[in-house]
Amino acid sequence: MVSTVGAVVGVDIGSESTKCVLGSAHDFEVVRNAHGGHSTPSTVQFRGRARLAGEDACEAKNANADTVLHVGRLVESVAADEDDALAAFYRFDRTRQENGSHDVSVEYDGERKTFTSTAVLAMLLGKVRKCVEDTVARKLGDDAAAAAASETKYVLAMPPCASDEAKAAVRDAAFAAGCGDGVEIVSAAECTAAVYGRKFADDADDVGKLVLVVDMGHAQTTASILRLGGNTATNESSVGGGEEDEDDQPDPAAAAAPAAAELLSSASNASLGAACVDVKLWQYFKGTVPGLASLTPDSRRGQRLLDGCRRLKHLLSMLPSGSVTVETLGDDDKDVTLTATREKIHELCSSESDALAALIAKVIEGADGIESTTDIASVEALGGGCRIPFVKNAILRSIGRSSDDMTLSHSLDDTSVAMGAALLGEDGTTGDYLAVDEEKRKCLFEAEQAMMRLDAEVAMLADARNKIESHVLEMRSARHGKHGSLLPEELDAHLTKTDDWLFSEECDNADLDQMNAKLEEVLAKSNEMCAVYYEAVSKEAEMMEKQMKEEAERAKAEREAAGEDDEDHDNRRLPKKRRMEIVMKNKQEANELFAGKNYKHAAARYVKALSHCANFHDLGPEDQEEVNGTKLSLNLNLALAYFKLEKYDNALRACNEALAIDGDSTKALFRRASVYYEMKKFEDAKSDLNKALMVAPDDVALKKLNARIEQQIKKQKVKEKKMAQKMFG
Repeated sequence: MVSTVGAVVGVDIGSESTKCVLGSAHDFEVVRNAHGGHSTPSTVQFRGRARLAGEDACEAKNANADTVLHVGRLVESVAADEDDALAAFYRFDRTRQENGSHDVSVEYDGERKTFTSTAVLAMLLGKVRKCVEDTVARKLGDDAAAAAASETKYVLAMPPCASDEAKAAVRDAAFAAGCGDGVEIVSAAECTAAVYGRKFADDADDVGKLVLVVDMGHAQTTASILRLGGNTATNESSVGGGEEDEDDQPDPAAAAAPAAAELLSSASNASLGAACVDVKLWQYFKGTVPGLASLTPDSRRGQRLLDGCRRLKHLLSMLPSGSVTVETLGDDDKDVTLTATREKIHELCSSESDALAALIAKVIEGADGIESTTDIASVEALGGGCRIPFVKNAILRSIGRSSDDMTLSHSLDDTSVAMGAALLGEDGTTGDYLAVDEEKRKCLFEAEQAMMRLDAEVAMLADARNKIESHVLEMRSARHGKHGSLLPEELDAHLTKTDDWLFSEECDNADLDQMNAKLEEVLAKSNEMCAVYYEAVSKEAEMMEKQMKEEAERAKAEREAAGEDDEDHDNRRLPKKRRMEIVMKNKQEANELFAGKNYKHAAARYVKALSHCANFHDLGPEDQEEVNGTKLSLNLNLALAYFKLEKYDNALRACNEALAIDGDSTKALFRRASVYYEMKKFEDAKSDLNKALMVAPDDVALKKLNARIEQQIKKQKVKEKKMAQKMFG
């Protein structure tokens, strides 16, 4: 079967996150990450034998020495380290090369290993490619033949200042990640022009209008001058310039071509971004707040102060003054309140204002046809940095305007660069690149493939272990279920022995074959012991399936008769069996999403299932008990989904709902204790665990968490004692 280019995907590798947008063939859909978010964090974390890229890696504020942040910036850092505001805050070990790229050194697979920036970027792009493939497969649905026959064309956006060496490195990384050898590189400024022109091409009154575009991201800023009514396909400064042959393009594709906006000039500053404000605030508070003078940027406390400064920056983008509190930051782990005003940020960031003005002056000077800044008719601002008040004012001042006579436009969103890359890719954009080093590419590709095989093995190993753990929990819960009386007494000893093994050194050191063998052994023994129980459960499931099918057919007929077709929003007074069917359908879908690590959408489905649980009516005692059991299970699952998403407040509410149904549920108490532990509420966690251990004193998981909590409480008491000694001499 001959492969053809199917999806075109534009990729914008930002400092903090990477965004992808499919082309017009797929309605410019934004590619979601595995957790359902609209972007993939530009982070790669190494943990033992595992590589965690994108959304699976930890947040920046929790990063350790084996977490590589801002992966895209490592390929080529235009600014020297001493001029890079963020360099001092990186905790990972890196070495700058002569070409401006960085090698990183991390602990991985039991040894210290060094990776080039190209190799690390390949790891991130491999994750991105998987998300793209999943999205395309979902869009194509059952058309598997089309998916197999088509190839995805990747078009990656880079800053205008990117060198040929940097472009070659990014293409090599994309090749190693499995994106193919036809990867294109385009300028981020050209991408913005393509989207802007497409958006405003139909307005005849705007022909000839000059537009200043400023895109300030987390760590870099790009500025450009556009003229509406031009054509990027004929602009000599555009990559792949040349006339477009209408005979070679089918009519549908013509509509997707970049609209008429000519890019007159562009420039970028790789060390100017919104993060500069965080750093300036960090330096200010370090020098003025008692107890912070000894902080270092790459320490845990230094990272937490930086996170507090970032939160304060966001607050001051909305309010003229504000305060945020960073817990246990000061001496003796005292909480520290950070307070500032917009005026203070403006004062601290005067050099950043000057750098932005210089960048804008550079693009104006490089644009033909601009005699004066008054020729600029409008300013398009995008990127998080352009929401900061002093940045807005600096942009307007640089063209001799003020907020009284001009308002910045925010017509483009943060996916515009990726969308523009997709548009340029569909327009047949091609660039001139350095000759490919085939041997280097081969080595990169083979190394990445070997690590991907290890990733798969680690994932299967974790999956097998999770199945053993889930089986233990399921069978312990079954003891209290409908057919629990059919379970033999010796099952408890079998489950305890299995639980002990899960927390043993033998389990920690087990390879995939050994873990699968243990899984088979555990299941075989359970099946042998519990044959009568499993037979009863199977017969009940068959009966329930038959009843639910009959109820579904009747409900479908009722909806059709009433002209309704969406059972997900069915608020009618339905029979208990029918309502339970809808609940269980949502729960099953949520479980599948959770198993695929799509925690965000899994949580939404659990919430939907719980909303249907509120629509049961006139239940008898037995039915009410069944519904309560279902609600308990749903809240526990919802709490775990929120826990995985690190939304601990939401997880706590779900745990509270579960305990309101069954205050003695060991699983609910364990889950809430785990949440309290992450929230550093160790006494509350200890209280829940004490209660759970009274019900299940031999539970290994409870004991393990209890030991961790007691250790934290002990540390707290030591600190409190030291504080008291200082206070009272």
